[in-house]
Amino acid sequence: MDGIEIYDSILACGHKSPNSIDPVRIVFRNTLRKHICIYWIDHNGKFTFYGLLPSRKNLTIDSYTGHLWCVRCFETGNLIKLKLTHENGSSYLKEVPSIDELHNYQRNFAVFYPVEEVKSLRDILLTYFSKLPQESSIESLPLPDGITENIIRCSQFTKNFHSQTRREVSMAMMERH
Repeated sequence: MDGIEIYDSILACGHKSPNSIDPVRIVFRNTLRKHICIYWIDHNGKFTFYGLLPSRKNLTIDSYTGHLWCVRCFETGNLIKLKLTHENGSSYLKEVPSIDELHNYQRNFAVFYPVEEVKSLRDILLTYFSKLPQESSIESLPLPDGITENIIRCSQFTKNFHSQTRREVSMAMMERH
C-alpha cells in the first residue's frame, strides 16, 4: 500500500524535529470530509499523537521552527495532505526538504508531509479485511504470494493504528475534561 510504504520510507529517513527555541504558529485547515489525526515527529523521530481534527475545522498550534508534523486519516490510517496556512508573517510552511536543507534552515518554518491519499482497489480490500471481526484465511484466496503477504502486513498495520489512535484520542479527551 503506497501510504504505508511512504510512512516506512519517512521512518527510514530518520527525520526528527530539531531542538529549537524560536516559536512559530501553524494552522491546520482540514478541508476533507473526514476526521484526521495530527502527529508531531519528535526529537527522536517518534510520531507523537497531538490531537484529532474534525472535518471542515481548523486548529492553530504553537510550535517551533523546523518542527515536523504529519497527518493521518482517522478512519484508514493513511498519510494525507492538508491545506495549511499561517497566521503571521514570521512563519510559513514548507514541504519536507532534504536532510541537508532541514539542518541548514534559514527562516522560521513548520514542515509537513505532502502525501496524497489515493484509494485503490487494494486499499479498499485492505480496509475491508482489517475490519473483519474474525481472522480470515487470506492464504486460501487465489492471490500471488507477494500480494497475500502485503495484505496481511497492511491489515495488521491498520488494526494496530486503529487501536492505538482510538486509545490516544480517548486519553486526550479525558485529559481535557
